[in-house]
Amino acid sequence: MDDLRPRTDRIPFLGVVFDRLNLPAAVEAINQRGRSGLSFASVVTPNVDHLVRLDREPELASLYAGAWLVLCDSRIVQPLAKLSGLDLPMAPGADIARELFHRVIQPDDAVAIVGGTTQTVTVLRERFGLKQLAHHIPPMNLRQTPDAIEAAAAFVAEQKALYTFLCVGSPQQEMIAEAVRRRGDATGVGLCLGAAL
Repeated sequence: MDDLRPRTDRIPFLGVVFDRLNLPAAVEAINQRGRSGLSFASVVTPNVDHLVRLDREPELASLYAGAWLVLCDSRIVQPLAKLSGLDLPMAPGADIARELFHRVIQPDDAVAIVGGTTQTVTVLRERFGLKQLAHHIPPMNLRQTPDAIEAAAAFVAEQKALYTFLCVGSPQQEMIAEAVRRRGDATGVGLCLGAAL
């Protein structure tokens, strides 16, 4: 990994290797990486549903293993980790999104959103005065449509956004992030946040 990976004790738990970052540390790391100009990096925020799916579909594990940051987004997983003697801080995707929009993203920053609704994008653009906000709405059944995943990845690469919010649900959002990483021509940070917007 590159020199902008935050120093964190990574811990394996329930089939995923988590980064032990709390919300402020995660937001700071994402901000630094987004503005670095380095190649695209993704952030995944697994909750208990993700972990149950991974148990049933272990072939999806590579989508999490390839992420730059893996942050705990589960008020169920965190206490389970504690019962196992592990300190696993929370950094929920919705809280990360809120902090980025309220404290980090500036009106002139390039931002991209994959998924979500036109109404949500309009509200974000108006509320935060975003001048470079691009939106892509992929088709339904994305997981079964490899061409649509590649089209979403191409959109992300073309935008050169500092922050890309992948809001198409799991595992589709992680699949798009993986497709973007494979391309090798994108920059910024992709946040797999589901319905966090």
